[in-house]
Amino acid sequence: DIADQLESGDFSIKKIQPYLDQFSKTQDNLLTKMTDIGARSKSVEYTQSRLEDTEDNLIKKSDDVEYVNPADAYTDLKMADFGYTAALKIGENILRPTFLDFMK
Repeated sequence: DIADQLESGDFSIKKIQPYLDQFSKTQDNLLTKMTDIGARSKSVEYTQSRLEDTEDNLIKKSDDVEYVNPADAYTDLKMADFGYTAALKIGENILRPTFLDFMK
């Protein structure tokens, strides 16, 4: 409509002013919607970033709880076995003389 008014022979700014006002309102409305979409997009990006960080933290905590290094587990088992065997030997050495003293 604005183009038709500009091309007409009886062009005047008063005739196209309503079209310009409507165009300005539509432009403002478009900018408002674009700003709203941008804000929502940033919110979604922030939420996605937080969820990814939370996922990484949960995976790390889960690995810390569930994962056992086989070499460390075997070393811990052997150390516990060595301590248990040593305790049995000490107990055997303590009981032996006491039992013989009792028999005398």
